[in-house]
Amino acid sequence: MRIQSSSDHFLVSLARGDDVVASITKACADRDVGHAWVQGMGAIEQVTVGAYSFESRTYVREDLPGGWELLSLNANFGWADGEPVLHPHVVISDMQNQVRGGHLFAAKVHVTLEVIVWTGAERLERVLNEDIGLKLWNLPEED
Repeated sequence: MRIQSSSDHFLVSLARGDDVVASITKACADRDVGHAWVQGMGAIEQVTVGAYSFESRTYVREDLPGGWELLSLNANFGWADGEPVLHPHVVISDMQNQVRGGHLFAAKVHVTLEVIVWTGAERLERVLNEDIGLKLWNLPEED
């Protein structure tokens, strides 16, 4: 992993075999980022994506073998129970340009992954929303 920092963002270049979610999470946590918005593109493999089923309160996951073109990685970064949390979603395409996507649970870099992380100092905390079954942003109510 290579990183170039600026005042309000940093760039991350991941290499073949790097763990996508763990690497980006570590880069944010190591810099004590309060919150962040993440965007990236490249190529990934060993992909697991999913979608949240509100009815069952679980994620339906799918493993996608082989290499995939990463058309878009969008994520946010925050904290839950004192631990760093990356919430990533992806849009990917196969070699026939068939598009898939969803919440990204796991992936390794297949060729390269280039990411920009826009950072903010205010700590974004996630707390469990009992009605939804997920840890959501804990933002103040607007008057």
